Amino acid sequence: VSKENYIQADEDAAAAFQLALRWCIGGEEDCAKSAVAILNTWATVCKGITANDNNQYLLAGFQGHAFANAAELLRDYQGWESADQDRFKQWLKSVWYEKNRWFLDNHGGSNNCPLHYWSNWELANLASIMAIGIYLEDVQMVSYVNHLFHYGEGSGALHNMVPFGPVADPDGKTPVIAQSMESGRDQGHATLVVSMCAELCRMAQNIGLDFWGADENLVLAMCEYTAKYNLKVDGNYICETMPFTPYSYCMECSCTNRNHGTVHISVSSASRGTLRPCWDLIYSHYVKEKGLPASSAYYTKIFADQVRKSDGVLVGDCGAGDPRYGSSSGAFDQLG
Repeated sequence: VSKENYIQADEDAAAAFQLALRWCIGGEEDCAKSAVAILNTWATVCKGITANDNNQYLLAGFQGHAFANAAELLRDYQGWESADQDRFKQWLKSVWYEKNRWFLDNHGGSNNCPLHYWSNWELANLASIMAIGIYLEDVQMVSYVNHLFHYGEGSGALHNMVPFGPVADPDGKTPVIAQSMESGRDQGHATLVVSMCAELCRMAQNIGLDFWGADENLVLAMCEYTAKYNLKVDGNYICETMPFTPYSYCMECSCTNRNHGTVHISVSSASRGTLRPCWDLIYSHYVKEKGLPASSAYYTKIFADQVRKSDGVLVGDCGAGDPRYGSSSGAFDQLG
């Protein structure tokens, strides 16, 4: 290969998912046909994922879960031939799942340092295996993700993704908030953790597993912390400071190269205000489905209200590829 072409996968996986969604909601068969054409062509032409660094595993996670979710939406579309579906299933397993599984089993080749890669890396690959496992109806894949989320050693495990217990919201608007592993890194990645975790939780919910409620709704406390720090009202951030427990990243680890280690002593303002399409998903679950008081998702609700509109026009979150979420691959990291 003479150049990077991951953006082709980004755009086509997003297109397939959104077309499939339109078919599910509105019954537009042209959308289903177009989505199937995209999936069939990728399964025929693409033989593997390769790169000269480990960013290939980010792609394997983000776009693996997008392709698999598109396929799941089209499972019952009569126009998708069974032979083509079988080919696509094998492609997901051999090209995408194998990458996801190697990364999680080997911690990205970091000399078995389970926390070398940040939470968004592990969450992306967990989400991909979950989506592929659901589409393939593979109980072992799903059980693998379930185990790692609740009990794993890596950064995608809930107790490592949210390394410290919740604390009271200093402003009293929501009961508790909790910093994530990436809160001291930058807000582009801290918000990515929220969006990927939310999509993983929703997939688990759809098959009867409760990731949302683990450790007394710890995911919600993380979402509220991230929302509060990144929220703007009338053009101004709603808070100046945040509670923060110092976090030591890879200072005493088994990595072969330890030059990356650092200690975060405060929440990072880098990329503050990053938008991602996830907040309605979180609010809808905890308040509308689970029936928690609206105050428990106070900051999440404000963010959801804001993302529904663009320049004052009600548009919804618009999903992957919307320019509000970035001009390159970052706009395609989540489904919306």
